[in-house]
Amino acid sequence: MTGSDITIGLVIFTLIAAKSVQLKPIGKLELVPGIFNINEPFLFGLPIVMNPMLAVPFFLTTLVIAASTYLVIKTGIVPPLNGVAAPWTTPAVIFGFLIGGWKMAIWQFCTLLISTAIYWPFARKYDKVLLAKEQKEAAANK
Repeated sequence: MTGSDITIGLVIFTLIAAKSVQLKPIGKLELVPGIFNINEPFLFGLPIVMNPMLAVPFFLTTLVIAASTYLVIKTGIVPPLNGVAAPWTTPAVIFGFLIGGWKMAIWQFCTLLISTAIYWPFARKYDKVLLAKEQKEAAANK
């Protein structure tokens, strides 16, 4: 859903709150591919790969979403999946509807919010570091 490790929360952060020159443009670039589960611009463009500030939410998001999805299915809040194999590029909420009905679609929307909540504090800290670096470089160039 929205690429490996559910980076849509990071996309949302970059579109809404990013201030650094490095994060804002790549967030705009990643929006459409991210909707269709392609997140390589983020993985290698930010980078997330080998970035300790973004590694924690990168792994944590998947663990939290997988565990909570298991729990909502196990407890019967969301019915088990219906066996439909939707294409991997199907956007998240539509994908949820196709594989599990309206309850799964609502759950996938909730997971997008969870992803955003997990990524937000880490991305905000990373954005502040990048912004400070950019301001320092700008001052040095004057």
